[in-house]
Amino acid sequence: MQPQHDIEQKTQHEIRPEPYSARTDHYVKQETAYRSYKKIVLGVMLVVAGCVGFLDHIDLLQIGKLWRYAPLLMVGFGVTKMAFFYSEPRMFAQGAMTSFIGLWLFAVLQDFAGLTFRNSWPLLLIAFGVRILLEASLTQLFSQKSSEENHHAK
Repeated sequence: MQPQHDIEQKTQHEIRPEPYSARTDHYVKQETAYRSYKKIVLGVMLVVAGCVGFLDHIDLLQIGKLWRYAPLLMVGFGVTKMAFFYSEPRMFAQGAMTSFIGLWLFAVLQDFAGLTFRNSWPLLLIAFGVRILLEASLTQLFSQKSSEENHHAK
């Protein structure tokens, strides 16, 4: 059996919050923003799906013709992600990649410039490489900018 004072010390240590840090606060705000973003995107998707379903049900719209434009939704989500998270390199790069994949799918499904899945797959390799380079470059840029701001503040 543990002595009473060991249990009290452990409990006090577990309850004590971590010291405040601007970096931790930034990540908490970023996580909160991302959760809000996901809810907004989900809400928009549900509203659009409901409107399209209703319009199809009352014969004002034929969904079959709209499916060819579905990849443009990915472009919209990617651009939205880039707009919401322009200061977060990883999220910005993910938004750019989502937009590219949407454009690629749209181009292939529309048979734009003779693109097919079979002959255009190398574009995805290029896009993944660009995404990695973009994220690394933006991370470097933001870390330099942050260190310069901290240096000037002192």
